[in-house]
Parts: sequence; C-alpha cells; structure tokens
Amino acid sequence: MLTKTQRSLLVLLNSFLGAIIAPLNLVGAMVLMRMFYIGTPRFVPPNLTGAASHLFSKQSLIFVVLPCFLSTFVLAPILILLLEKEARKPLSQAIKKSALYGIGFGIVATFVTCVIALLLQGLKEPASSMAMFILKLFGLALFGVFGAVAFVFWCFPFILVSGPLFAIFNLLLVRFLDRR
Repeated sequence: MLTKTQRSLLVLLNSFLGAIIAPLNLVGAMVLMRMFYIGTPRFVPPNLTGAASHLFSKQSLIFVVLPCFLSTFVLAPILILLLEKEARKPLSQAIKKSALYGIGFGIVATFVTCVIALLLQGLKEPASSMAMFILKLFGLALFGVFGAVAFVFWCFPFILVSGPLFAIFNLLLVRFLDRR
C-alpha cells in the first residue's frame, strides 16, 4: 500500500510525463498526416523538427502542454489506484492488465486534454455579453466533444504504443514503492 506522499509524488511525476508524452504523440500524428495525405492543412509543419518547435512555442505551451498536464494530473490517481491492485498479482498478469489500463488511460486522457484545449482556445477572447459567453461556452462544449472524439481516433496508433508503456512503467514504480 502506497503512502499518501508516495501517491502524490507519483501523480506529479505522471503529470510531467503526460505533459511530455502527449505533445510528442501529437507531433507523431502530424508527421503521419503529412506523410500520407496530399494537400495537408496549413497547420501541419513539414517535418518533425518544425512540428516540435511549433508545438513547444509560447502559445502552444498554454494550449497544448498545460491541458496535457491537467488531464494527467486529474486522471493519474485513478490509474495509480488500479495499478496498486494489480501490483499484488504475479508480474505477467499485472503487465497484461496494466497495458489495457494504459490504453484506456490514454484514450480518456487524450479526450479530456482535447476538450480542455478547445475550451482554452475558444475562451481566450472575451465575449461581448454574458449571453454570448454562455452561448460560446455551450457551443465549444458541444463541438469540443465531437472534435475530441475525432482527435482520439487520429492519435489512436500512438496511444496503443505510449499508453501501455506509461502504465507498465507506473506498475513497476508502484511495485517498487510498495515493497519498501
């Protein structure tokens, strides 16, 4: 059983990892889009270096990295609790279940990140009135959900790789900390 301090430190570590891993998955998705589609949209940089530098610009830190950090910060305690239960099982069984938990975590975290990012992006300009603000918020929430679902499918190949690795890394950390 992890202590409260260990759990909190693990959540913070995961939040920082999520703020790094998720944008890199986005860069990979942009590069794949660039490679396989003719006439890609203007927002897709021509190469990985350009995509990474664009992604970690000052504006993107607010609208990409911050939502990744926040969604991982909110969802990591749930993953850690699930992994604590799995840590008591034999390692081979625990790794299989953790990989599935990682995929689920990746899907939900990507969805939440996208919704937060769309809300931040849409609310960066002030509305002219309270009614306009409520209408804007409702529209962003409604269309943000559809955009987030599409975004999850777009990033799914990367979630299949990074999600299990993230969860297995956390499982090994939980097992290590649990034995102390």
